[in-house]
Amino acid sequence: TDDQIAYPFSLGSVSQGPRSPGREEEPNDSSLTSRPLAIGQAMEGRISQPGDIDTYVLPAAAAGQLLSIQVGGASKAITRLCIGGADGVGLQCREGVQPSLTDIAMGEKARFVTLSGGPSPGATYQVTARASGKVAPDAESEPNDTMDSANALQPGMRGRFGGQDVDVYRFIVENGDLLTFT
Repeated sequence: TDDQIAYPFSLGSVSQGPRSPGREEEPNDSSLTSRPLAIGQAMEGRISQPGDIDTYVLPAAAAGQLLSIQVGGASKAITRLCIGGADGVGLQCREGVQPSLTDIAMGEKARFVTLSGGPSPGATYQVTARASGKVAPDAESEPNDTMDSANALQPGMRGRFGGQDVDVYRFIVENGDLLTFT
């Protein structure tokens, strides 16, 4: 039609180097497009634009272990670190500059790590998941911030609070039992 105008254009691409198992690749904004995060290996990435979310899947071989997840690197733009399920629901999140999660109990279900914050296209972050021990019945494990994720309270239970941490425990009181908490 007379009101349509066509403009010529061309597209080009610039290589960022060979693919690397330690470097983020887009798209990775959801569990469906997530990149693997190997235990003990730093993954380098960047939040390149507002609204960008980077998602990584933790290995199934980590079941039964406690993991700690740290964010480091030159970028200070990462301000939210979450662990969640394949449905995209966050089970536990930490906020602040280069947040971390500790004592994350790995089960049989797939767990995903998401990072977000302000854009920092000129600086990269590194995220690392490390095994910090085995899940034990007498030790607190995360996530346990809600009634749905509460740990069973055991005699001699051990745990720790970290920053914004909330811990929820469940227990059963039988008829006539008296419980004392110290």
